[in-house]
Amino acid sequence: MTGEVPIVFLIPSYEPTETLCDLLAELRRASPSHIVVVDDGSGADYAPVFQKAQQVAGTTLLTNAVNLGKGAALKHGMNHILVHHPDCAGVVTADADRQHAVTDILSVADELMKNPRNVVLGSRRFDTSVPLRNRFGNAVSRYVYRSLIGLNLGDTQTGLRGIPRWLMELCLGIRANRYEFETEQLLIIQASRVPVQEIPIETIYIDSNRNSHFRPLRDSARIYFALLRYSVANLVTEMVDSASRSRPRS
Repeated sequence: MTGEVPIVFLIPSYEPTETLCDLLAELRRASPSHIVVVDDGSGADYAPVFQKAQQVAGTTLLTNAVNLGKGAALKHGMNHILVHHPDCAGVVTADADRQHAVTDILSVADELMKNPRNVVLGSRRFDTSVPLRNRFGNAVSRYVYRSLIGLNLGDTQTGLRGIPRWLMELCLGIRANRYEFETEQLLIIQASRVPVQEIPIETIYIDSNRNSHFRPLRDSARIYFALLRYSVANLVTEMVDSASRSRPRS
């Protein structure tokens, strides 16, 4: 990774395995950028993993007392970075379970450094090697995003994101604390009309993604509710604007 614009890596983590430490060590060998890990209330059983993670050079560990959700972990990390890294142009968020290759994390960081006002998303390929439930979920999400809010993305659920500083600041105002936080983030991006760059990344599902903490029914319902709320709000706004324009002037 090259460039003069500083980027921080942000990794939320809940009940991780030793693969988190492997990821941090490999990432540190490849880049001098600072790493912020957020323990989202994993508990005492996972303290040894985080203690080992904290020993990786350039790594800061933040801890939530209880499990608050991925969104809360990301906000905790972003707030810390905004305060303690005032020269940071943005962050690259990545998952803790090594489902993002280090080369792809660095590619997203490189693109963000080139265009620090834009948003960069790592986009997976959902071919037949991907578990069926994930292919189906992505297809439905793509259709819903396109239909309700006009955002056409190849991978709506990617956790590998290059987030510029201005968006980090806006994200702190998002009330959602779980997986729907990332949907609310995309809604801000859509409303801001900023360029979004998708770059292809390797699709990695370890053990068919069985260790994922995503709850398909409950978390999907929260995501789609956020999209529907945004769509309805836009529709109401357009109706009010249309009524105001058509009202005869006295």
